[in-house]
Amino acid sequence: MLNIHPVLGSTWVIETAMAYLPFYKLNERDIVLLDSGFYSTDRQELTETLRAHDFCVKGIICSHAHMDHAGNISHLCGIYNCRVAAHIIEAAIAATADGYRRRYGIHNSDGKGGVEECFTATDIIMPRTEKLAFCGAEFGILHLPGHSGGHIGIVTPDDVAYLGDVLMGFPQLAGSKMPTTQFLRLDLESKRSLHSLRAERYIVAHKVISEDIHGLIDANIRCIEGKLQEILAALKGTPTRGEWLMAWCERQNLHMRSDRSFAILEYGFNSAVTYLEETGRIRSRRVNGNRRFMRKSAGGGEASR
Repeated sequence: MLNIHPVLGSTWVIETAMAYLPFYKLNERDIVLLDSGFYSTDRQELTETLRAHDFCVKGIICSHAHMDHAGNISHLCGIYNCRVAAHIIEAAIAATADGYRRRYGIHNSDGKGGVEECFTATDIIMPRTEKLAFCGAEFGILHLPGHSGGHIGIVTPDDVAYLGDVLMGFPQLAGSKMPTTQFLRLDLESKRSLHSLRAERYIVAHKVISEDIHGLIDANIRCIEGKLQEILAALKGTPTRGEWLMAWCERQNLHMRSDRSFAILEYGFNSAVTYLEETGRIRSRRVNGNRRFMRKSAGGGEASR
């Protein structure tokens, strides 16, 4: 069984091996869960914990549809017949197995051709939604895209801001190989926007509960800037994207032991390459059908090598 911890007022967290899953108590029994953890590692203990505490999940608000956040939504809906709220982008991706595979590529098959992380949202959060009336309570919605296209934060009625994966905690930063980000430019904008957020408490998915996140915000931005410099340092000549990635892995002495690990690394690398091109630090051109990349010189042309 998993441990639960109070945060503030009626806002609590369930502690899994990898993350905090926040929940808001509507009363002593009924709760709204924020995210649902992994299918593979969290399902059994999460289900047992909810039952042991006699909780009834009335609703789930999904910060984004990645496998470690959406893995048990459909499972819990099958038990509690609960409502599910998600940003329109994440809801559309998670609605079908083909859509989920195409966007995220990594999934846990349900053995019937489906995907465990797929779910049907009953409440759609639109891009301008700031308040969500849900299961008899009002939650604030923070639009924090970048980590995924429709990534959101959720503010409970206790003024506790759950930030999902927009930030990594200090232990994660220390061990980070590559930030898992779909749109790096948007992700950096979302991180910087958090400097103006004021809440009584902050929860970061992967085990941070804090009264102040300003130092963590700056550390996350520095981590990304450092990774970008490392990626640029591996750009020699005019490699293809794949050749560049392999050169970077070699410089970092990285050896991916599974397709899943490599796919996650590649996902973040591709976002970094797009950002470097958007910000004018590299350029690309097609040569015999292959897109090749090169640094830009100070004058805007191809850098000498």
